[in-house]
Amino acid sequence: METVVNGKQEAAAAGASQPSLLVRRLKTAISVLLVGVALAAPAWTKAAVLLFRVALLLWLLRMLTPPRPRLRPLAIAKPLLLYILLAAFSCFFSLEPALSWARMRTVSLFLLALLVAANLNEERWLKRLIAALLASSLFTAAFTAWRYLAARPAFAAPPLRAEGFFGNYIPFSELLMLVAAFAWGLFMAALISRQRKQATWLLVTLLPIAAVLITTGTRAATAALVLAIVITIWLRSAWRWRVMAAAAAVLIIALGSVWYRYQRHGQGWLSVNDPGTQYRLLMWQDGVRLALQHPLTGIGMDSVERHGRELGIRAYERYPKLKSHFHSTPVQIAAESGVLALAAWIWLMTACFAAPLALLRTDSQPGVFVRGCALGSLAALVAFNAISLVHYIAGDAEVMIVFWLLAGVAFSLQPNATAGAAA
Repeated sequence: METVVNGKQEAAAAGASQPSLLVRRLKTAISVLLVGVALAAPAWTKAAVLLFRVALLLWLLRMLTPPRPRLRPLAIAKPLLLYILLAAFSCFFSLEPALSWARMRTVSLFLLALLVAANLNEERWLKRLIAALLASSLFTAAFTAWRYLAARPAFAAPPLRAEGFFGNYIPFSELLMLVAAFAWGLFMAALISRQRKQATWLLVTLLPIAAVLITTGTRAATAALVLAIVITIWLRSAWRWRVMAAAAAVLIIALGSVWYRYQRHGQGWLSVNDPGTQYRLLMWQDGVRLALQHPLTGIGMDSVERHGRELGIRAYERYPKLKSHFHSTPVQIAAESGVLALAAWIWLMTACFAAPLALLRTDSQPGVFVRGCALGSLAALVAFNAISLVHYIAGDAEVMIVFWLLAGVAFSLQPNATAGAAA
């Protein structure tokens, strides 16, 4: 009799530990929505943002549905939430509160990293998300190339710089840069593991995306991608590959200089006399000045464009037809949200770098997919932070969606990332 009772108790306990049908449905729905975000991001930003918001609401519902998940700590969670809180706090003291609170919609996209890490704990769902992102990016690149080339046989005037579906070449180039960097990491892992078929498919995906990136004419994005490729090779390859990578980088820089001089009317990679460079230098100087004058809360996100005169923005006076942001993510954060927000951002980026590096340094030999995701995340992080120095990339919703998706992938692969979706 005692054996029967114990058996019933064990069965009841086992049944209680199994997730309910509602929990399983929520988990599947969130996973499908995140794959949908990856599929929509390269072409249709509004749809990607909508899917993200629905997934976030379902995740909050999952958190309230018993049995509640036991979330393990993520290294990214504290700095990410701290940055969001500091950015929101600065909105209360903004010169243009309405604009600053509207910018919080882009800041909220940071939560995508937590969504991916907490819910995509199975490799099959991560592969679907990455496949969706690569396929959609390849389609967007191919369509852009076709539209760009078809205009020439028709003797029409094609856009001077490829814009994709965004209508703006800058965020389009930044998105292509991130996807190409991640694809490079996957390709490198397949190549190291001698999986030739997989490496071939990844190369077929990578090359068109990189080629269309060059047609955007955005020097910073191209240089950031080259830097990411060189650094990942330097970290994971033998000396002969490092020498080859350095030589290839020099060749790319030389060819890029010729191409950009042709495309940008005599301006190469960097020209001090370039009006764009002059504009950036003035904005950086005034951005640092404003950060020192308003160290705690900044001037408020997006407020500079309406209050440039009273803030003494010299670039607006010299170029009255061009009113833009500070053209540097660290400078922009410090000037708009304060130095504490900048410190939180640096902490956040440090945590993001730690995740793929930990995967690569683990004692147990990671599989090809895990190694590829780690190298891809690392390459994307290098490219993102490199271009952040000269672009306000954190303000482009089109790019931030992809960046935080990829950041979340690295954290979802951590052994101690989270058990939220499994509980």
